[in-house]
Amino acid sequence: NLLGLFLYNNQLSGNIPAELGNLTNLLGLYLFNNQLSGSIPAELGALIKLKYLDLSGNQLSGSIPAEIGSLTELRHLNLSHNHLRGNVPASITNLANLCVMGQPPGCSDYDTDFGYNLLNVPQPEPPQSFMYQKDPDWDLTQNNFIKIYLPAILK
Repeated sequence: NLLGLFLYNNQLSGNIPAELGNLTNLLGLYLFNNQLSGSIPAELGALIKLKYLDLSGNQLSGSIPAEIGSLTELRHLNLSHNHLRGNVPASITNLANLCVMGQPPGCSDYDTDFGYNLLNVPQPEPPQSFMYQKDPDWDLTQNNFIKIYLPAILK
């Protein structure tokens, strides 16, 4: 019966537990600004009531699972500042309710952000135009991890 799980700004590490997919009444999952690693569990796609998902500011890797496209109630999705790579799944276009720049009404505090990962740019259709609609500068911020952090690591 849990509606919200707020574990952001901690020092949590390790993988995101696949068992979170059993929290079927969850409306908000906030795990941002931790040290979580591994891939995004496909089981999160079972959270069909989810409206807010923020996994930003971690060390998540792998690709975005196609099951994310099952979260059609999502209004806020932030996967930025991770190490996600590969193609954005075509199923992402199912997320028509995602907020962008205060639209639709009720979105003033939420937006969509895929920036600062290692996602392939440009994407083939159908995700390409959808991504530019929901996160207009997403392509400009890809691979910046390498440009920003790699020189500092090599020092």
